[in-house]
Amino acid sequence: MLGDPRWEAYVLLNLGATAHARGSHDEARQQLEQALAMFEQVGDRHGASRTCQALAAIREATAAPGALRTSAGGVPATGQTAGRSAG
Repeated sequence: MLGDPRWEAYVLLNLGATAHARGSHDEARQQLEQALAMFEQVGDRHGASRTCQALAAIREATAAPGALRTSAGGVPATGQTAGRSAG
């Protein structure tokens, strides 16, 4: 396992998630972007997907209020549905 890029990517994913939880968003983003590159390099789609979710959480946490309400196509984002709130 030592020196295996796939496991190193999972370590970076966990370090990034921990940094995000501490509020260190820049550090988290760096670690997660590095993890994503490694997951893509080794073809680990599950790891890449988890990393993209973590990066999206950072983006949501650091966005200006209301900035992420809709996607580029105007479709409600983050579990919202048209006309009613999710929940």
